[in-house]
Amino acid sequence: MAALGINRPIATLDESVNLGLTKVNEVSYTIDEKTKLAKHIGKIPAIVSSEFTAKFENWRKTWEMEPTKYKSHTRDFAKSDEYKVLIDFCIQQGKQVWPLLFTSFNNGNLPLVNVFEDLIYPDRKSLMDEVKMKNESNRYTADGTYVVYTLDGEWREFCKKVLQREFE
Repeated sequence: MAALGINRPIATLDESVNLGLTKVNEVSYTIDEKTKLAKHIGKIPAIVSSEFTAKFENWRKTWEMEPTKYKSHTRDFAKSDEYKVLIDFCIQQGKQVWPLLFTSFNNGNLPLVNVFEDLIYPDRKSLMDEVKMKNESNRYTADGTYVVYTLDGEWREFCKKVLQREFE
C-alpha cells in the first residue's frame, strides 16, 4: 500500500476509488424508464397522488425524530404509526402507486427499502435474486477494477425490473 501512497495495510473506499482500484456501481433510470414512470404517475387520480404524498411526507418526518434519527438499520424506520398508515394506503391502492414509490426512492429516500420489502418483494423474490446473481457475476471490470454494489443500487435495479415486467 505504501507504493500507492497509503501508509497503512488497507485503503478506505474513497481512497480505493480515487486510485482506480474500485468502482461504485451507479444505477439510474434510463430516459425510457423515466418516461414510463411519468406516464403511469400521470394516470393516478390527483386525490390518490396527493394522499400518497401526504402520507409519505408524514412518515419521512419520523426519520428525523428521536430515536430513529440515529439508527443505521433501515428496518428501524418502519416502526412508526406513520409507516403503517403509508403501507395500509399502498396496499389499498395497489400497484397504481408503485411508480410514486419508485420515483420517491430515486430521490434518495433509502428507508423506502422497507416499503419494497413489505409490499412488493414478497411475491417477487426471484427478481432480487436476478439482481444479486448479476452483481455477483460482475464483481470486476474487464481491466480488473473491483465493483462495489450498494443497497440502494440493488433496490433500484429491483424497481427497474418490476417496472419493466409489470408496467406497460
